[in-house]
Amino acid sequence: MTVSRESSLHRFFLNLWYQKTEKRHFVAYLLLPLTWLFRSIAVIRRWQTSKQAQLLTVPVVVIGNITVGGAGKTPVVIALAKALNAKGFKVGVISRGYGSQHDGADPPNRSLLVTAVTPVKQSGDEALLIAQETLSPVVINRDRVSAANYLLKEFPEVQVILSDDGLQHYRLHRSMEIVVVDGQRGIGNGLCLPAGPLREPVKRLKSVDWVLINGQQQSTVAKQLHEALADIIPSEKTAPITLKPEKWLQIKTQQIFALQPFPWSLLPENQESTQSERHKKIRNITSVAAIGHPQRFFQTIKSLGISTETLAFDDHHAYKMEDFHNIQDEIILMTVKDAVKCTAFANDQWWALKVAVNLPEALVNDVIDTIQST
Repeated sequence: MTVSRESSLHRFFLNLWYQKTEKRHFVAYLLLPLTWLFRSIAVIRRWQTSKQAQLLTVPVVVIGNITVGGAGKTPVVIALAKALNAKGFKVGVISRGYGSQHDGADPPNRSLLVTAVTPVKQSGDEALLIAQETLSPVVINRDRVSAANYLLKEFPEVQVILSDDGLQHYRLHRSMEIVVVDGQRGIGNGLCLPAGPLREPVKRLKSVDWVLINGQQQSTVAKQLHEALADIIPSEKTAPITLKPEKWLQIKTQQIFALQPFPWSLLPENQESTQSERHKKIRNITSVAAIGHPQRFFQTIKSLGISTETLAFDDHHAYKMEDFHNIQDEIILMTVKDAVKCTAFANDQWWALKVAVNLPEALVNDVIDTIQST
């Protein structure tokens, strides 16, 4: 059974936006005048801010998307940072820090260095996850130019900056743009906000360096999207990626366990348990997600052969113990992005699924070429 605690307005717009083009809801057409207004303002803003773009002393690689909602960009940022670090490059990351208390800080141009031990309320979930996974310096600021300048001031050895999102932050000069597209939902009804999920028209993809389609190998939608993109950018700059399940993280202890056998099915050492207790422990499992596209996580759990109840929250939901009162005696599975917000109150039956991204080697080489040519 799927339970959703997403706001009704959030669900309404997701249902409105992510319909096939030929089945657009009539409300989408009613919103078109607002879309035209939004696009006009966005074009003027882009023109104005592009003229103010600041060139930094190191290349900036933006990893973002053109749709509202999760597409898998943060795992791509993490994978790219790890790949570059492994080849000896010093990587820094900037982010808005969405969902953090610092996101609304006063003054608004104040930057915050996020480390692996920064409280999640200060950092936001994505920035903290990146800091923990990559061990690279991460700086958050609503103004990404200020974030980049602060990062370079504090860490002059950094050779490349990865921007987690910020595709539409045109005051930030960028050397490369990588767009991640949801391989299941695609570009929805193909319309711009608020009639559709697009932040910019799909033709914006003509000017980016790479388009990564998350989940193409498992989705007919992604294959259709790939064919549509063939007329927009060269096929060699379009690639499928998958978020491959890798390990289990016990959230309370931060211990890492192999993907199989499922660690919650193993009895702790020196602890006896009756067969009925063991059966109950294995049977009552709930998958929880507060990400842009919760169904992607739920489907991943199902693909591992795990049957669970599911519980979805709004993206970046600030978890509290009260959210789990009805399921606190069960095994809970969640993403690592969710897990960073639950470490303080998780019990030993809460687990996070760690995933790895299969980045194209050509993309990593392109970034390296950009670094070395700067």
